[in-house]
Amino acid sequence: MNLHDFDYALKIKTQLDKLKLDNEKIKLLQEAVNHFRNKGYNDLAIKKLFETELIKEQDNSHMVNNNSRYLALLNEVLNKK
Repeated sequence: MNLHDFDYALKIKTQLDKLKLDNEKIKLLQEAVNHFRNKGYNDLAIKKLFETELIKEQDNSHMVNNNSRYLALLNEVLNKK
């Protein structure tokens, strides 16, 4: 994992905050998952990329709640394969 990949995951999470509908969020997450899979990441590594920001966001409960929701959506996307 490199810094660029962490930045990309953060960018995706920022975009997710702006979307209202779960189907739009799932589509964006699917694109991100495809991006990371094409780079050779497995599902566990992809989850780690999206979990990383939780540490930085723990002081803001709204962000932590969003992170949990996004991780749940990410799990849906990863389970579809």
